[in-house]
Amino acid sequence: MQVTFNGLQFWYDDEVEYPAGHYLLREKQPQPGIYVLKKGSVEILKNGKQVAVISKFGEMFGEISALTGDDCSTTVRLLQPSIFLVVKDADSFLENNAKTAVFVAKMLARRLSDTTEKLVG
Repeated sequence: MQVTFNGLQFWYDDEVEYPAGHYLLREKQPQPGIYVLKKGSVEILKNGKQVAVISKFGEMFGEISALTGDDCSTTVRLLQPSIFLVVKDADSFLENNAKTAVFVAKMLARRLSDTTEKLVG
């Protein structure tokens, strides 16, 4: 299926919906896909502590572990019923969607910058 957001057009494999309280990703667990928030809100947890709340359409989760093959570095828990678009093959997805790959790179750079600022600031 195809969707457009933030001026980007890309194909996704599935659309899933989960209730509040559901754990979408778990720290130290493998995660091969990328989730794109369509509706709802989630909290990002590190070592059981909340580090962020995300409710913006188009935010992505799981991209780091999907791209590196490493286990998840954080846990994502739903704060309210939420809908996600699922991309199962991150490499193919980004190879075939150059503008989306740049969007993901910028998003990761912002997250790194924010994290660095919190640690140093």
